Amino acid sequence: PRIRLAFPPRSAALGWRAAVVGGVLMQALATGGLLTVLIATFREGPPLERNKGFKQIVSLLLVAAVALIGAQLAWCFGAVNSLGHGASLAIFPIVPQEMAVDLLLLGFITAVSIAMSSRLFPLTFWMLLPQPRGLVIAAGLLAGGVALTILNGLPINAAGSSALAALATACYAAGILQGAWSVRVFHARKRIPDTQTPHRIWEDPAAVGVFFCYVWAVVAALFLLLFALQQAGMAVAVHLDAKSLARHAAGAGFMT
Repeated sequence: PRIRLAFPPRSAALGWRAAVVGGVLMQALATGGLLTVLIATFREGPPLERNKGFKQIVSLLLVAAVALIGAQLAWCFGAVNSLGHGASLAIFPIVPQEMAVDLLLLGFITAVSIAMSSRLFPLTFWMLLPQPRGLVIAAGLLAGGVALTILNGLPINAAGSSALAALATACYAAGILQGAWSVRVFHARKRIPDTQTPHRIWEDPAAVGVFFCYVWAVVAALFLLLFALQQAGMAVAVHLDAKSLARHAAGAGFMT
């Protein structure tokens, strides 16, 4: 037997769009709640001024927070705007989607990964202590990428700007490279106290995995630089979808 809907097809389509918008808004509210809990946890703990290690990564965490909030707002705007104009949500609006993906993958995840790497790697993988000034520079470069991405995705710039996209991508690439160097994942390891010989990365499978994570990060940065050159209008001999390759390297390689 056939099942008939109790409401017209147009109402059904509107209901699905409203459900998608509701899901996006609930995700944004959940993200805001998690950030609120995190801030409350920091306040209830010991004063952060006494934690020198945290001071080294606070700039990276601020960049990550701005990128995360920006991505959630981009998704909310795209969903609500599509609902208001009666557009289909089967394919999410491309401008806010591109903006949110870049903010999350290249801004939020990259900043958090570099920050946590700088704190955990010296304790776990016999790596040298990170370079504090280098971490701040990496945070500044990533912040530039986040700011330019948001500027390029504003409604007043609906079509997007190739120049802004090129600058943003170059900032992300430079931030990733600076962060990888500052974490010292490619430097020599600490010396083992008993033997005074440097710890060998190949003796620890987890350390090998960490090393190749940052190899993928460097690969992503190189593809981002290639994309920046393409957006800047420079002739590139290799014709590749550099942005998609960079996202694949950063997501499937570095993040995983």
